[in-house]
Amino acid sequence: MTQNGNPAGTLAQSLALDFVFAVGCYTVNGKDGSIGFSNVGLTAEYATCDNAGAQTGPFTTLFSIVRQYASQAPVRDSVKVDVAPGRYLVRFRREDAELAGTGGSNSVLSAGLRSFLQGNNSFADVSTIAIRPDLACRSARSISMPS
Repeated sequence: MTQNGNPAGTLAQSLALDFVFAVGCYTVNGKDGSIGFSNVGLTAEYATCDNAGAQTGPFTTLFSIVRQYASQAPVRDSVKVDVAPGRYLVRFRREDAELAGTGGSNSVLSAGLRSFLQGNNSFADVSTIAIRPDLACRSARSISMPS
């Protein structure tokens, strides 16, 4: 699937692709049932496009990585890459077959594409707020002290 990286009339200077292993990423040892690591090769490619979203250049590699996890919990990850200022289309794929059956799970989905725009990032008629969690308070509440 190809996604448009940034709105018409803007120039992206970085692209970030978010992906998720919704049910974890792991292998299962058939002998003892223990959980092991699963390696997954991922590639993203990008191409320039015009303001209408029509491709104007060839797809080239944005990144090609191998990620390794041993988690039965959902895993979210992200890769951010600086690019020459422009408007881009992005596509994402895995480089190997996903696990099937009882051998584990390593199904991956593209979860989002973010563009970091060049220039002033304020937009008319749009409110922007920043949220900063108070991690010190949360951490203090979650730590139990022995009595």
